[in-house]
Amino acid sequence: MPLIVKIFLQLPRFLLTIKKEHEQLERIVSENQIVLVISDNRFGCWTEKVPTVFITHQINIQMPLFLKWMQGSVNYFNHARIKKFDYCWVPDFAQDKLTGRMTESGKLPVRFIGMLSRFKRRANKVTTYDYLALVSGPEPQRTIFEQKVRLCFSQLKGRKILIRGLPGLSQEIIHNTDWDEVCHLNSEKLQTVIEESGLVICRSGYSTVMDLAALGKKAVFVPTPGQTEQEYLANQLMEKRIGHSVNQRHFSGKDCITEGYSGFQVDFSLSDLKKEIDVVLESR
Repeated sequence: MPLIVKIFLQLPRFLLTIKKEHEQLERIVSENQIVLVISDNRFGCWTEKVPTVFITHQINIQMPLFLKWMQGSVNYFNHARIKKFDYCWVPDFAQDKLTGRMTESGKLPVRFIGMLSRFKRRANKVTTYDYLALVSGPEPQRTIFEQKVRLCFSQLKGRKILIRGLPGLSQEIIHNTDWDEVCHLNSEKLQTVIEESGLVICRSGYSTVMDLAALGKKAVFVPTPGQTEQEYLANQLMEKRIGHSVNQRHFSGKDCITEGYSGFQVDFSLSDLKKEIDVVLESR
């Protein structure tokens, strides 16, 4: 079935979900004396009863080339929904943005809150692995990416570890002859492995980008094919000389380069977020 047909068929369910979200939030606010609502990309979580905040890094959704003709309409809908909120928080910096065109605000009530991450950088001088591959994404692309990484690792010298991106399976690291691998790691163990790795090979989803930025890592980005946001972000990071980007189809060991790329060097003080929290609280 063509993608445009799938999108059209899913639209009624998407709108119904937003409607149900909004109705449920109205009840929750009334029944529990809620004074503030902060939602992460939930279009239905607005109300006129209390201040509401919408968190997103996609003010202007980037459509693939063959759907560019839809981009104006898609973002008209996106902006109309965001305007229902009192505030729109973007996890990026107002100056020297990583998100580029995706967060050009226009007339929207956008406030930049700095980058956010589950990780907090620790003093760490140990390098256990030269290369770490974080495999993720929907199937079959996750499996294709894993196969590409295995081929890449066979071409590289040094210590390597593959995290296969299979939640719910064993967190025991298997020590093979050529490299280590593990199905999944919790946040604490994952941070340790990332911190102890020289170069990270991964997708360019924005949550991953922010996690790597928090830890000040160097990375090679392999966007999930067909995910325009990831492809755009990866190109942004390569243009800024932060990290190399390569198409999954052509990815190989020779693409694991760091020369000419600075890695992430950003401020994670959370001062912008604290300031915006104060603004919202004072408006109540």
